[in-house]
Order: sequence, then C-alpha cells, then structure tokens
Amino acid sequence: MIPDFGALSRALNLEERAFQTALSSMVSDALKPGTPVTVAVQAGTGIGKTWAVTHPALAAAAAGRRVVWSTHTIFQREQVIETMRKARGALPDIPAVAERRGRSDYVSPSRTNRLRHALEARGEAKETLGLLDDLARAGGLLAAFTRERGDLPVAPRLVCLTAACPDEEQADYEAQKHVAEGAGIVVQTHALTLLQARFGRLTADLIIFDEADTLPSVAAGAVETRLPLDDIAVLAEQVNAGTAPLIDALRARANDRIVWCDQPMSKLVIGLAQQLSAQARASRDTAPELAEALDDMAEELRDFGRRGLPPTERDGDVEDQHSRRVGAALIEDAGPTLAVAAVDAAGWLGHRLKDRQVVLMSATLGRHDEELDEVRRACRRLGFFDVASTTISPLQFGTVRFHLAARDIPPPFKNDREPDPRFFDVAADMVRQAARNGRTLVLCASFADVEELAQRLDKGVIFHRRGERLSPLTARLEAEPGAVLVTPGAWAGLDLKDGIENVVIVRLPLGRPDALRQELLSRLLERRGMSAVDARNILAAEARGDAMRRMTQGMGRGVRQPDHHCDVWIADPRFPLPAGMVADVRRGITQGAATGWEEFAKSIPLRFRRPSGRSAYDRAKVFQPAAIVAT
Repeated sequence: MIPDFGALSRALNLEERAFQTALSSMVSDALKPGTPVTVAVQAGTGIGKTWAVTHPALAAAAAGRRVVWSTHTIFQREQVIETMRKARGALPDIPAVAERRGRSDYVSPSRTNRLRHALEARGEAKETLGLLDDLARAGGLLAAFTRERGDLPVAPRLVCLTAACPDEEQADYEAQKHVAEGAGIVVQTHALTLLQARFGRLTADLIIFDEADTLPSVAAGAVETRLPLDDIAVLAEQVNAGTAPLIDALRARANDRIVWCDQPMSKLVIGLAQQLSAQARASRDTAPELAEALDDMAEELRDFGRRGLPPTERDGDVEDQHSRRVGAALIEDAGPTLAVAAVDAAGWLGHRLKDRQVVLMSATLGRHDEELDEVRRACRRLGFFDVASTTISPLQFGTVRFHLAARDIPPPFKNDREPDPRFFDVAADMVRQAARNGRTLVLCASFADVEELAQRLDKGVIFHRRGERLSPLTARLEAEPGAVLVTPGAWAGLDLKDGIENVVIVRLPLGRPDALRQELLSRLLERRGMSAVDARNILAAEARGDAMRRMTQGMGRGVRQPDHHCDVWIADPRFPLPAGMVADVRRGITQGAATGWEEFAKSIPLRFRRPSGRSAYDRAKVFQPAAIVAT
C-alpha cells in the first residue's frame, strides 16, 4: 500500500489543492483492477493534473500492474520521469521507473552510409556529405549529434535505426529496451506507444496519455510509413528473396510527383511483400528482429494495396469507416520511397486498447474548456465510446493581463508566404517591452521564427535552436531572474514552480497541411463529387482547431499556482480584439487582419474571458510599437 494522495503530497512538501485531490480520487476510483475502462480528464492549465494522476499510476505499479505513461514530446517525457522519481523518493518500495526510447532516436551508420552514397551520386554538396560521414562515425543518439552540430540536412527517418539494421547497431537500443521491460512504470512518447498499439506489442494494462489532444496528429505519423526502395532492396538482398524485378518495376513508376497506389501498382506491392515475408520466415540466417520487420512490412504493404484500390475493388464498408481512409503512394524523398497516409488515423486506437485501462488527459482534450460534449467527441474520434469523463476549470486560479497587437501591425507573412520583416520587427519590440517586467517565455510557431527574432534581439536572450534539447534551456530560464527564452517547443508541459512573468506568443501556431494527406483527402472527396478546394478547407479547419489548442496551452505556461500573475502578449494582429472594444465607436477600431479569425478568442481559458464585460480579455491593452516601418 502507498499513502493517500494528501499524505504523499505532504511527504514531498507540496501544497494540497482540493481539485487535485478530487481529480486523483476520481481517477483512482475508476481504475479498479480487472475492469477495462477509459477515463477522460480535461483540466485547466496549471492546476497540476500530472501530479494528481501520478498517485493512481504509482498505486497501480505498487499493486504489480504494468503502467505506460505516454507523452507528446521528449521534453514532456523527461519532466514526467523527474516527477515520478521524486515521488519514488518518498516511496522506496515502488517498482522502478524507466525511460523508453524508440529506434528513431538512434543513428544507423549503415543506412546513413547508403544515403550518403546515393546523394553523392546525385551531386550533393560536400558539406552535406561530410556531415553524414561524421554522423555515421558518431552513431548513438540522433539528438546528441544534432545538439552539437545543428539540424540534419536530411529527414531523420532516413538515417535512424530500423529493425532490419545489423545487430551491432542495435546494442544501445536493445540495452535501454531491456531495462524498460523490467520497470513497473515506463515513460515514452506517443509515437512509440501508438506504434506498439498498432502492431499489438503494447504489454501494459494501464496506459496514461498525457496531452491526449495531440493523439490524432501523432496517429497520422504512426500510420504514415515511408519505406525507401533502397532499404527494401537491401532487405531483399539479405534474405535472397529474388524480388529485384518487382523493386525495379516500382522504381520505374516513381518520379518527383505523387503516384497513387492504383491496381497495377498494388499488385506489385503485394507480390513484393509476400515474397519478402515468406523468404524471411524460411531463412535460418535471418535474425528475429529482421524477420519481424519484414512481417511488419508485409502487413503494411498488403494494407497499402487493399486500401489503395478504387472503390469498386474494395469491400463495400471500407469507404464508410473514417479511420480506414488510407492510401499508398510512390514519392520522391531523397530517393524513390513507398509511403502510406491516412485522413483520420486515430480511430483505431480505442479498438486496439478496448481490453485495457486508459486515461486520456489534457487541458484541451475538447476544443474549448467549458464544453464536456467536446471532450466526449474527442474521445470518439480516437475510437473510445464508453468513457467516464470529467472537466476541471477553476473559476479563480491566477490572474493575467493581455496585450494584443494594434490593427495596423502587418501580418506575419506576405501573400507569397514570405516572412514580413516589419512584423518580426514589431514582435521583437514586444519581446523587449515584455522582458522589462521579468522572466519571459517567447513561444514561436517554428524554428524559422526563432531565427528571425535572433537577428533582432540581444545576445543575452536564450534561443532554442533546431537540434537542441529544451530541458537545459528551461533550467536557465528558471535559474536566471529576468531571463528570456525563445522557443517553439514549450507550448505545453513547461511548469516552472516560480512562474513566468510574461508569455509572448509571436504568431498563431498554424501548421502547413501534409501534402500526402491532402492528396488522399482530395481523392476521397472527388469520389463523392466534391473538390480539392473542399479538401483544403477541411484541413485548414483542422489546422485552426489544433492552433487554438496550442494557444490555450501556451497561455497557461505563466499561471502554475493560484496566486500567480502573468502578462500574455500576442504579436499576431490576426488574434481578435474583444468585441466590446471594437463595438465602441469612440475608439474607431476594427478587427482588421483578425476579421474571419474571431473564433481564436475561444482559445483563451474560460476563467480569463468569462462573459462578464470585465474579464481579463475584455480589459486587454492594445500594444502599439514606437513606429511601424512603412512599406
């Protein structure tokens, strides 16, 4: 037995909060052993839901159950491990907590060398070839290399480990995997958890998804698989599968544009998969991991072919199953590559985990924090239909003051999507003004935004560059009064015990639609008599919803205790001004660039925009820079 939540909090000198205690009790009561259940928790940013759910996770591990705690990012993974280990300091009898990394975290020297030779044959620059040489020699963790050398000139998936890589390259990966398999609580990222669930390798009976609102986008990545034909050829040669004609036929279909998996190509793909997997099973010299990889590949490729056929060639129910809207393509990705994409990839998750206990938690599980129906809808999208759900949003928890961009500030981009230097001049001015009032977190939508601000701000500012770990940078932010951190990686999960005086949101964090997914959706809609414009509009609406959730998370970084105050600065003029401010004819203000973006006001946590006419949002100040550079 472990002490109750209150006793554990007191043992670690943590403040007891009534809503944390209630949340911990609710989750503990729902997670009675032996009964599959899904618990959905939407709790406002800063109230401490991670700590509240840590107690039932520890209790489950103490009872001999296997627990997986799944996070969206590596940064969040590190923070959860730290929280767990602090708790275990007061509970020495709790089974070990381990970090689990996936193969994508590790360098494959053999794949890196093959890629290097392929790029050399295509006339790639010497700098890129030299960097790949260094990477192949370094081996180990990809993050360790990029932290020292910067971002790779190629996609990391082209140089990371696969199950088919030589055994000697797998040693570090296998060692940490072995440690994790013996731990009572394993902390890993959603990407790894979803891959394990997809292929039936998730052994835990309790899975906790932290920041569960990100699961749809992560699931798209878990379903989207890219298999370079060069890698397939190497595997075929290793098992002597005799599939060279099939691989050559696929190469002949590849070029610089997407080639969809029609019936002739699907037959090539299925034939290739069948020969590879059959030969792998029959070969005595094939390592178990290689055979497993080829079986996975066969499953993937057979799926590609089956789902890539025209509607007349499919089972009648496939078109109506949203989670099965999957198609395959040949694309150019540093060489011909077989790829799969999905329109809505997460619907299978609930089915795969129907016999487990699952906790889905986030500050923004539903789209808006006051709508419980939105939480249930989000769970259904993931395939969870019988859900015990709760939402916690204290009406009084910290205070904020908003500073919103004046309407004559230019938007971040010109019409051709080129960054507008005038906007970033203003954003830098806003950061400087915010930083006069204390510790400041600057949230960017991309690393490109970080570089724009780095050209304009003092050297004393902490800039999060591509390839760097975030944890050491956030430690500096916490340790240095008045520090300024500029990063695209701390929208969620960052929790500084002393709070942050300022959060600056540079621009709305809208992502670009994935080209493969847009192509797939366009084809599906065209079969229903709709257009490619409809596909773009659907994906744009999804991008807006995701951006609003990130905005909500970002605004909450500064209020982590009931008595915290934070100033929230938003430089993007597309974020709307309060309706009352615009309606006041004496001010003569219009929404300007924010026209059509008014829904983004709902990304403000409810306690700061409750429609009273005197909410923090209603009292927002308009930020007017000293001067706006003329066109």
